[in-house]
Amino acid sequence: MKASIKTFLHRAGSVLAIAGLALVVQRLYAQHDTLQAVHFSKLQYLSIAGLAMIYGLSGWLLAMAWQKILAHLGTRMPASSAIRIYGLSQIGKYLPGNIFHLAGRQGLGMAEGVPSWTLIKSTVWELGLMCTTASPFLLLVAPAYFRLERLQDAAVAGVALLLMVFAWVIRRVWGTPLMQAFLLHLLFLCVAGLVFAGVANAVSVDRIGAWGTLASCFVIAWLMGLVVPGAPAGIGIRELVLLGLLANQLSTEAALLTVGVSRIVTAAGDVLFWLGALTLAQLVRSKTPSVTD
Repeated sequence: MKASIKTFLHRAGSVLAIAGLALVVQRLYAQHDTLQAVHFSKLQYLSIAGLAMIYGLSGWLLAMAWQKILAHLGTRMPASSAIRIYGLSQIGKYLPGNIFHLAGRQGLGMAEGVPSWTLIKSTVWELGLMCTTASPFLLLVAPAYFRLERLQDAAVAGVALLLMVFAWVIRRVWGTPLMQAFLLHLLFLCVAGLVFAGVANAVSVDRIGAWGTLASCFVIAWLMGLVVPGAPAGIGIRELVLLGLLANQLSTEAALLTVGVSRIVTAAGDVLFWLGALTLAQLVRSKTPSVTD
């Protein structure tokens, strides 16, 4: 690839990332009143900060899953490059349209020498695997939503069985790399769901014990935010779905507070992931020998 084209792709991806970051900061500032209106203890603030860090660290699971998808498509990419490209571009999902993180990843990937068509196919595979991974969690939400708690154990067994079958089928039909991507997506969703459950337990005055149900509610809301076109980072869609699913779990006040703080936590986590990717990019750049070396 010509140096001029490579430079343009890098700059285009960087512009999208910076624009996405600006919108994240704006949205975090807009929700500043959410935290100011409630008198949290120091322990609660520390819990919120810790959960944001955990969510930010979970971003590398998505990057590693993308690396496995690329491997399935015949492109080998170092883990550091996958994390750097994925992390720098992912912040673009906050731009209106919910596609600019994909455009940024396309540009940065092409600048690294990955074929354009391979990157497009990796996006299709990623979206398909994410939907496949998240969909079984509907079985965990249904008993609580319809007040059929006696079926909860059966739902847990059903979800576990479905996920094992999916993993087996993916490995047999498409190979080990895609199965590994599936498992990494599953791990990310579990971490993200538990972070949401942690937020609910940290900020709510209600007595909460159903961590699995709360985590599943987040996974389903995350899925809806992913598949609905146009919503930047699922903003609005995720919150609407969460409030509906939490109607039987929390009081209205507790649900509103939990959903608001969880958006702050995930947005802050995305910023931390972006900062980590940016730091990694700077380290790689500093170790790259110059033309005169």
